[in-house]
Amino acid sequence: MAKLLFEIWEDREVGSVFEMSLVSRQHDEMRKSLNPNAVLLHTFRASSDFEAPRIYHEFMGWGPWKPEPSWLESHFTNEQAREQEAYLLGRHSTGGREKP
Repeated sequence: MAKLLFEIWEDREVGSVFEMSLVSRQHDEMRKSLNPNAVLLHTFRASSDFEAPRIYHEFMGWGPWKPEPSWLESHFTNEQAREQEAYLLGRHSTGGREKP
């Protein structure tokens, strides 16, 4: 089962705004434009779009995360993992964050 890398960021200048995002070019660009001084707090890997928020809620101490009853869980694919790994290699080589 494929696991993708997620990050949790905090922007202390804005008043402790936390953000969890999948590591991708799009999310990196959006974060840098909205919160250029954000600090990386934590990284983790998750195998589905349900596991990621569960881990995030646990990290934040918010208690259990529960999806809406009508939501269906989607597991990440090996292709998505390969795409992310390729991005991480480029991110590292251009001075981005190191791959955990």
